[in-house]
Parts: sequence; C-alpha cells; structure tokens
Amino acid sequence: MARSVAILTIVWAICGPLSFQIGESFVRVLAQEFDYTDGPHGPASWGCLNTSWRTCSDGMVQSPIAIIPQIIVTSKKFKDLEVDYPHHAVPANISNNGHSVALKIPDGSVELSIKGEKYRSTQMHFHCPSEHTFVKYKFALEAHLVLISAAGKIAVVAWLITLGPVSPFFDQFINNLPAYKEEYPLASPIKLLPIHAEHYGRYTGSLTTPPCTENVVWTVLLWNVRFSAQSFTVSACFGFPNFVNRQLGAIFSILLLEDPRRLALNIHNPYNSLLAEEGAIEVLANH
Repeated sequence: MARSVAILTIVWAICGPLSFQIGESFVRVLAQEFDYTDGPHGPASWGCLNTSWRTCSDGMVQSPIAIIPQIIVTSKKFKDLEVDYPHHAVPANISNNGHSVALKIPDGSVELSIKGEKYRSTQMHFHCPSEHTFVKYKFALEAHLVLISAAGKIAVVAWLITLGPVSPFFDQFINNLPAYKEEYPLASPIKLLPIHAEHYGRYTGSLTTPPCTENVVWTVLLWNVRFSAQSFTVSACFGFPNFVNRQLGAIFSILLLEDPRRLALNIHNPYNSLLAEEGAIEVLANH
C-alpha cells in the first residue's frame, strides 16, 4: 500500500491533478486541450494531459530540431526529391482549430516517394514563427505539408518562410482567414507552395503537436519562400499569440541543441539560399 501511495505521489508531482478510478489497476488521465503557454496545458505538460500523448514527454526523437552545423552532413545518396506536384490550382477548404490554420486539399494532390514508398498529401498548416531553426536563425513562418503512405507512415514537408515584399501563395487566402472552429471552401482554387526538389535536408523526428507520434520522416526545404510584411500584419500570426507549438527554449532548448541526430543534405552548400537576404530572418539570442 505504501508503495502504491508513493507511485501515485510521483505521478501527481510530474503531471499534476489526475483522475484515478478506485479498484482498477490503471491511472486514467483526463484528456485536456493543449496550448502553447508555460501553463499546465503547455508543451512541458502535453505528455501528462492524455495517456495517448506520453510520447510528447518521453519520446526519443521529437521534433522540431535546431539545424546547426554540428548535425549537418552531406549525403551523396540523396538525389533530387521524387515528387509529383501539381502546377495547376487545386480546390481547398480552409479551417481554424484554435491551434492552426489549415488547408485541406484533395488527397494525393502531392505525392512524395521516400525509399521507394509513396506518400500522399492530406493537408497543409502553418506555425508562426518557425518551429525549426537554421544555424542561428528562426523564420517568420513555417508551413507543413502532411503526407501519409498506404501503410500509415507519416512524412512532413516543411518550408521555412521569410518576410519579403510579396507573397503570391499567401495572398490567395490571407484576407479570408476563418474564425475559431470555422471551416469553409475557398472561393477559388489555389496554387500550392513551390517545392525545389534539389534543395532539402532530411531527418527522422515526430509530429510537433500531440500525440507527438515518432518515426515521422521530415523533409526540410532549404530555399526561400516569401511572406510579405503586409500579409504578416494582416494575419497577426493568424490571431494566435502563442501560435508556434514548440518554440526553442525552456525545457526543449537542451534537447534540441544537443540532439545527436543528423540532418542529411543533398547539397554541399545549404546556407546560401536561406541566408542570402539580410534582415529577412531573425537571429536567436541564445546562440
């Protein structure tokens, strides 16, 4: 009995108030909505909010990562991306779940081949500012295209987006952003963000929101996409003061900066395209 009390005390200390069912051999954690604050529903506590989210706290290959020279390697085995990408406009629904603005596009609008396995796109969503960092920079915005294979494996293509004078992609919907829990079709089909097949890095990580599922194949595109300052002001980070999920800092900074994984690149000099324009990206103070 004393041992049981001790175990419950430890669980309580780590995860806060829980719901226990007397006489059962399990601890039931009440599902709670997550947020991006330093409070009880923030990233440091995600693994405690729901039993199916434990990976958020104890996972071994979590995302995002800080892309720094120490982890970068060049891999000659990486050829240009094998991607089937529509050059025509596609219909899309836009939605707002309170954490992210997402574009639901027809399944399979984009197909990406990874080690001979095909992944089909499902949706695209956005984080502000960027979740990943590159060298010592973070970016105004990060876009994620989520893809699923027939076997249920997950891949994500990430764009690191800088501020600039124009933003052709975002201008297609930036003045038609949905309110919380709204979803509706855009009046006109949209052209998707460009994919430069020859400039990318790849690593194995996780989803950046609960349930933080691991073994996600990340493809980080190392080429500038622009988001105009005017559009940035209109969007105000899509209305969310803590829109980015896992900012570098707090308990994640050590994990990210000392991450032993390698980001394999298919190009020899990845810095030029992303860092070419002074003032387009923000220097992280803690680097």
